[in-house]
Amino acid sequence: MEFVKLKLGQNLNNKPQAVFVAITTEAKIWKGYDGISKEEEEMFVPLVLMIDRWDGCKGFFGGEVESDESLLDAAWREFSEESGSELSNKEKANSNIVSSIETENLVTHLIEIKVSLERMKEFLYGVNKAQHFLSEVSGVSAVQFINYKNKNSFDNYMKNNFALTVKEEIFDLIVFNGWDVKYGLNIDFNFKSWNKKREEKNSSLKQKKKN
Repeated sequence: MEFVKLKLGQNLNNKPQAVFVAITTEAKIWKGYDGISKEEEEMFVPLVLMIDRWDGCKGFFGGEVESDESLLDAAWREFSEESGSELSNKEKANSNIVSSIETENLVTHLIEIKVSLERMKEFLYGVNKAQHFLSEVSGVSAVQFINYKNKNSFDNYMKNNFALTVKEEIFDLIVFNGWDVKYGLNIDFNFKSWNKKREEKNSSLKQKKKN
Protein backbone atom coordinates (compact mmCIF):
# COMPACT_ATOMS: atom_id res chain seq x y z
CA MET A 1 0.00 0.00 0.00
CA GLU A 2 1.46 3.35 -1.02
CA PHE A 3 1.04 6.46 1.10
CA VAL A 4 1.43 10.04 -0.05
CA LYS A 5 2.62 12.86 2.19
CA LEU A 6 0.41 15.93 1.87
CA LYS A 7 0.83 19.53 2.91
CA LEU A 8 -0.35 19.80 6.50
CA GLY A 9 -4.15 19.80 6.78
CA GLN A 10 -4.76 19.07 3.09
CA ASN A 11 -7.26 16.64 1.57
CA LEU A 12 -6.88 17.22 -2.16
CA ASN A 13 -9.11 14.36 -3.30
CA ASN A 14 -11.87 14.89 -0.72
CA LYS A 15 -11.45 11.44 0.78
CA PRO A 16 -12.84 10.43 4.17
CA GLN A 17 -10.56 11.70 6.94
CA ALA A 18 -9.31 10.59 10.34
CA VAL A 19 -7.55 12.79 12.87
CA PHE A 20 -5.33 11.79 15.78
CA VAL A 21 -3.81 13.56 18.78
CA ALA A 22 -0.24 13.16 20.05
CA ILE A 23 0.24 14.39 23.61
CA THR A 24 3.95 15.06 24.15
CA THR A 25 6.34 16.47 26.70
CA GLU A 26 10.08 16.61 27.36
CA ALA A 27 10.90 16.17 31.03
CA LYS A 28 13.54 15.12 33.56
CA ILE A 29 11.78 11.88 34.46
CA TRP A 30 14.86 10.44 36.23
CA LYS A 31 15.20 13.39 38.63
CA GLY A 32 15.72 12.06 42.18
CA TYR A 33 16.14 8.46 41.01
CA ASP A 34 18.62 6.50 43.15
CA GLY A 35 21.79 4.96 41.74
CA ILE A 36 22.27 7.14 38.67
CA SER A 37 24.64 9.99 37.85
CA LYS A 38 23.82 13.68 38.17
CA GLU A 39 24.01 13.93 34.39
CA GLU A 40 21.41 11.19 34.00
CA GLU A 41 19.14 12.88 36.55
CA GLU A 42 19.26 16.13 34.56
CA MET A 43 18.61 14.45 31.20
CA PHE A 44 15.44 15.41 29.36
CA VAL A 45 13.42 12.54 27.89
CA PRO A 46 10.71 13.01 25.23
CA LEU A 47 7.47 11.26 26.15
CA VAL A 48 4.53 10.55 23.85
CA LEU A 49 1.15 9.16 24.88
CA MET A 50 0.42 6.06 22.82
CA ILE A 51 -2.59 3.78 23.06
CA ASP A 52 -3.21 0.06 22.79
CA ARG A 53 -6.06 -0.27 20.31
CA TRP A 54 -8.89 -2.77 20.17
CA ASP A 55 -7.29 -4.38 17.08
CA GLY A 56 -4.02 -5.18 18.86
CA CYS A 57 -2.10 -2.35 17.20
CA LYS A 58 -0.41 0.69 18.74
CA GLY A 59 -1.70 4.14 17.87
CA PHE A 60 -2.74 7.61 18.97
CA PHE A 61 -5.98 8.89 20.45
CA GLY A 62 -8.35 9.76 17.61
CA GLY A 63 -10.64 8.51 14.89
CA GLU A 64 -12.81 9.40 11.91
CA VAL A 65 -13.90 12.94 11.11
CA GLU A 66 -17.69 13.14 10.80
CA SER A 67 -19.25 14.93 7.83
CA ASP A 68 -20.30 18.01 9.80
CA GLU A 69 -17.01 18.39 11.72
CA SER A 70 -13.80 20.31 11.19
CA LEU A 71 -10.51 18.49 11.75
CA LEU A 72 -9.98 20.23 15.08
CA ASP A 73 -13.52 19.66 16.35
CA ALA A 74 -13.20 15.96 15.51
CA ALA A 75 -9.80 15.78 17.23
CA TRP A 76 -11.11 17.30 20.46
CA ARG A 77 -14.21 15.06 20.45
CA GLU A 78 -12.24 11.88 19.80
CA PHE A 79 -9.66 12.78 22.44
CA SER A 80 -12.37 13.34 25.03
CA GLU A 81 -14.14 10.06 24.21
CA GLU A 82 -10.97 7.97 24.32
CA SER A 83 -8.95 9.69 27.08
CA GLY A 84 -11.69 10.71 29.51
CA SER A 85 -10.15 14.20 29.73
CA GLU A 86 -10.95 17.59 28.25
CA LEU A 87 -8.31 19.77 26.63
CA SER A 88 -8.05 23.37 27.81
CA ASN A 89 -8.56 26.26 25.40
CA LYS A 90 -4.86 27.09 25.78
CA GLU A 91 -3.84 23.54 24.87
CA LYS A 92 -6.10 23.61 21.82
CA ALA A 93 -4.72 27.00 20.73
CA ASN A 94 -1.14 25.76 21.02
CA SER A 95 -1.74 22.60 18.95
CA ASN A 96 0.02 21.93 15.64
CA ILE A 97 -0.79 19.66 12.73
CA VAL A 98 2.46 17.74 12.22
CA SER A 99 1.44 15.10 9.69
CA SER A 100 -1.07 14.62 6.84
CA ILE A 101 -0.98 11.39 4.84
CA GLU A 102 -3.15 10.10 2.02
CA THR A 103 -3.83 6.38 1.69
CA GLU A 104 -5.91 4.59 -0.92
CA ASN A 105 -9.20 5.28 0.86
CA LEU A 106 -8.42 7.74 3.65
CA VAL A 107 -6.49 10.87 4.64
CA THR A 108 -5.05 10.89 8.16
CA HIS A 109 -3.83 13.88 10.16
CA LEU A 110 -1.81 14.03 13.38
CA ILE A 111 -2.11 16.96 15.78
CA GLU A 112 0.52 17.47 18.47
CA ILE A 113 -0.16 19.12 21.82
CA LYS A 114 2.81 19.80 24.10
CA VAL A 115 2.02 19.68 27.81
CA SER A 116 3.79 19.58 31.16
CA LEU A 117 4.79 16.28 32.79
CA GLU A 118 2.11 16.76 35.46
CA ARG A 119 -0.55 17.33 32.82
CA MET A 120 0.53 14.18 31.00
CA LYS A 121 0.13 12.25 34.26
CA GLU A 122 -3.42 13.62 34.57
CA PHE A 123 -4.24 12.24 31.11
CA LEU A 124 -2.74 8.87 32.04
CA TYR A 125 -4.76 8.65 35.26
CA GLY A 126 -7.98 9.76 33.57
CA VAL A 127 -8.15 7.09 30.87
CA ASN A 128 -9.98 4.54 33.02
CA LYS A 129 -13.04 6.82 33.13
CA ALA A 130 -13.11 7.37 29.34
CA GLN A 131 -16.27 6.59 27.39
CA HIS A 132 -14.38 4.24 25.06
CA PHE A 133 -11.98 2.69 27.58
CA LEU A 134 -11.76 -1.12 27.19
CA SER A 135 -13.69 -0.95 23.89
CA GLU A 136 -11.67 1.12 21.40
CA VAL A 137 -8.80 1.77 23.84
CA SER A 138 -7.51 -1.08 26.00
CA GLY A 139 -4.54 0.76 27.48
CA VAL A 140 -2.33 3.85 27.31
CA SER A 141 1.34 4.47 28.04
CA ALA A 142 3.84 7.33 28.06
CA VAL A 143 6.43 6.00 25.64
CA GLN A 144 10.02 7.18 26.05
CA PHE A 145 11.23 8.33 22.63
CA ILE A 146 14.88 7.82 23.45
CA ASN A 147 17.60 5.18 23.22
CA TYR A 148 19.75 4.85 26.34
CA LYS A 149 23.38 3.76 26.36
CA ASN A 150 22.59 0.13 27.16
CA LYS A 151 18.89 -0.05 26.29
CA ASN A 152 17.37 0.89 22.94
CA SER A 153 13.97 1.81 24.37
CA PHE A 154 12.67 3.63 21.28
CA ASP A 155 14.02 1.09 18.78
CA ASN A 156 12.39 -1.72 20.77
CA TYR A 157 9.06 0.08 20.83
CA MET A 158 9.12 0.50 17.06
CA LYS A 159 9.13 -3.31 16.68
CA ASN A 160 5.44 -3.31 17.65
CA ASN A 161 2.54 -3.52 15.21
CA PHE A 162 1.12 -0.10 14.40
CA ALA A 163 -2.20 1.01 12.94
CA LEU A 164 -2.46 2.18 9.32
CA THR A 165 -0.28 5.34 9.13
CA VAL A 166 0.99 5.54 12.71
CA LYS A 167 4.60 4.70 11.89
CA GLU A 168 4.65 7.45 9.28
CA GLU A 169 3.06 9.85 11.76
CA ILE A 170 5.71 9.00 14.35
CA PHE A 171 8.34 9.81 11.73
CA ASP A 172 6.74 13.20 11.04
CA LEU A 173 6.35 13.93 14.77
CA ILE A 174 10.03 13.24 15.40
CA VAL A 175 11.20 15.36 12.47
CA PHE A 176 8.82 18.21 13.34
CA ASN A 177 10.36 18.40 16.83
CA GLY A 178 13.94 17.77 15.71
CA TRP A 179 14.18 14.76 18.01
CA ASP A 180 16.12 12.79 15.41
CA VAL A 181 18.97 15.28 15.87
CA LYS A 182 18.43 16.29 19.50
CA TYR A 183 18.12 12.73 20.82
CA GLY A 184 19.84 10.78 18.02
CA LEU A 185 16.73 8.78 17.12
CA ASN A 186 16.90 6.37 14.23
CA ILE A 187 14.13 7.29 11.79
CA ASP A 188 15.10 4.94 8.98
CA PHE A 189 11.75 3.13 9.02
CA ASN A 190 12.13 2.01 5.39
CA PHE A 191 8.85 3.35 4.03
CA LYS A 192 8.64 1.79 0.58
CA SER A 193 6.25 4.35 -0.89
CA TRP A 194 8.18 7.29 0.53
CA ASN A 195 11.50 5.83 -0.59
CA LYS A 196 10.10 5.46 -4.08
CA LYS A 197 9.13 9.13 -4.12
CA ARG A 198 12.54 10.10 -2.74
CA GLU A 199 14.22 8.08 -5.51
CA GLU A 200 12.01 9.75 -8.11
CA LYS A 201 12.89 13.18 -6.71
CA ASN A 202 16.62 12.38 -6.69
CA SER A 203 16.40 11.06 -10.25
CA SER A 204 14.63 14.26 -11.33
CA LEU A 205 17.31 16.42 -9.70
CA LYS A 206 20.07 14.44 -11.39
CA GLN A 207 18.33 14.85 -14.74
CA LYS A 208 18.09 18.62 -14.23
CA LYS A 209 21.80 18.81 -13.46
CA LYS A 210 22.61 16.92 -16.66
CA ASN A 211 20.50 19.33 -18.68
